[in-house]
Amino acid sequence: MLTIIISTVNYMLSTMVEYQDSLFVSVIEGLVISVFTFDYLATLILTKKPKLEWFLKPLHLIDLLAIFPFYIEEILDFSGVRLLLILRIFRLFRIFRMLKMAKYSKLVHILGYTLFSSAASFLLGLFFLVISCIILSTLTFYAETYYCYFDDYEQLWKYTSNGNPTVFQSVPDSMWYTLVTLCTVGYGDFYPVTPLGKLFGGLTILCAPFVLSYPMTILSDSYGTISNNFNNKIELKKQRKILFQNEQLMQIEARTPKELLIEMKNALKLFALKIQASRLQVNHLEKQFILLEEEIFKLKRLARRLDKVAKRRKKWKNKHIASFISQ
Repeated sequence: MLTIIISTVNYMLSTMVEYQDSLFVSVIEGLVISVFTFDYLATLILTKKPKLEWFLKPLHLIDLLAIFPFYIEEILDFSGVRLLLILRIFRLFRIFRMLKMAKYSKLVHILGYTLFSSAASFLLGLFFLVISCIILSTLTFYAETYYCYFDDYEQLWKYTSNGNPTVFQSVPDSMWYTLVTLCTVGYGDFYPVTPLGKLFGGLTILCAPFVLSYPMTILSDSYGTISNNFNNKIELKKQRKILFQNEQLMQIEARTPKELLIEMKNALKLFALKIQASRLQVNHLEKQFILLEEEIFKLKRLARRLDKVAKRRKKWKNKHIASFISQ
């Protein structure tokens, strides 16, 4: 977890101009990637599951996406390839290392399960949001252009009162205003100025709580349900563990002293048999060791005899050579 936090902070610092060529940032990046790579490869090698099944798991794919952009950047830089767009794309993948935090947080797991289980409801809410946005933006566009005329020369809608162009030049422009209003952001760059436009703008503001409350309600309900189920599972595991321990204690307490004495005798007999088997193994090893010592002694004696024979032959040979020379 600490490595992930350091990596995230270091990544944010690397985007600052004053730290882009910093040696400190580069060293920290290399150390962090080394830790991530070692963790990934060690887990891949030591896992008992099929490699392909392990590789295709979402969390392991996130681990891979967290480390491979660094090596791609280094390869491109080493090969002299200066494709700025490709480098920026691979640097964008670095943000995936922040998703590694999900492996160490139960709350993130609960939130992930919540989003996954509520996907259908969220799609329904998104459908209502899109439909509402299209309808309200269309009404706002026609409400604003009702007080406008179309300038054929500049190809713009302009207000009849002052001749200034309206910001609602099309339905997509109105959709931006409607989306910002429905999401209660309110940038203020687009806003209606005509009475009819203000009327539909107010209607959009009134619709915003109803559109946003639907997905928020689903999310809160699902999160509460899944969180309770998760806590219940943990509590159930604890209770099962306590129950198992109590059952073992009850089994011990339910036995009579005679049964306990018999079990102790059987355990002692088993222990004595193991000791006897160990002694037999030790005796066998001692016999093997004695036989080995005897063989070594025989080999040494044979070596001494061979040495004496070699010395005699050498002495006899030297004697005959000396007599031959004297003749």
